[in-house]
Amino acid sequence: MYKTGGSYLSSDVFKVAIESGVVKYYKSGVLVYTSATAPTYPLGLDTTILSISGSITQAHITK
Repeated sequence: MYKTGGSYLSSDVFKVAIESGVVKYYKSGVLVYTSATAPTYPLGLDTTILSISGSITQAHITK
């Protein structure tokens, strides 16, 4: 389900975090969206790159 959009730079860093029981989404350290519903476990993450030359680098999942 689409939640929010905007412009992005190749230098942007994205973070998805569970904080105080809600999912929060950050772009380069700035909170851009807070989910209104509690997360359902196990968690999964999906993304789409709309540029043929786009890539994801240094992706990691931490606990």
